[in-house]
Amino acid sequence: MLIELKTKNDARAQLVAFVAGAVSKDKTRATLQHVYSTGSEIAATDTHRCHTADVELKEGFYKVLKLTKTVVQLVKVEDPGVFPDYKRIIPTADKLVAFKSNGQALRHAEVTRALGNGAIDFKYFCDACPPCMTHYQITDMFSPVLFTSKEMTSVVMPIVDRSE
Repeated sequence: MLIELKTKNDARAQLVAFVAGAVSKDKTRATLQHVYSTGSEIAATDTHRCHTADVELKEGFYKVLKLTKTVVQLVKVEDPGVFPDYKRIIPTADKLVAFKSNGQALRHAEVTRALGNGAIDFKYFCDACPPCMTHYQITDMFSPVLFTSKEMTSVVMPIVDRSE
């Protein structure tokens, strides 16, 4: 079953496109090469980031056939395995410091980049905070960064080696 969504003026399609952007390109991890749906929420991860959104879609796995700024094409496929428990990596509120506004998030990314510590991949950081994201939360450079809005969540994992 092919699903084609046009993102212009379609909030649901924009949510699907946002999540589909986190699908893994690693051919050795078949379950991560798909968008996973619980029926009421969709998720995708490449292990460096995880995007979720409140979108109703029949439960199962969806292969991303096309992802552009204007179109998202998905096709439902047989289950390639067990999708990881993505909810376990979402940091709990008691361990986070909250910041409001996308602008602050981007300023923090610029500071991180300028300092050269490379704690968070800059591209993943920017992908995780589209204009609709209203909050980002972080504890320290060794912890995931959590972005949230009313309908979406994104987690970007740190890439810092703790052994240094």
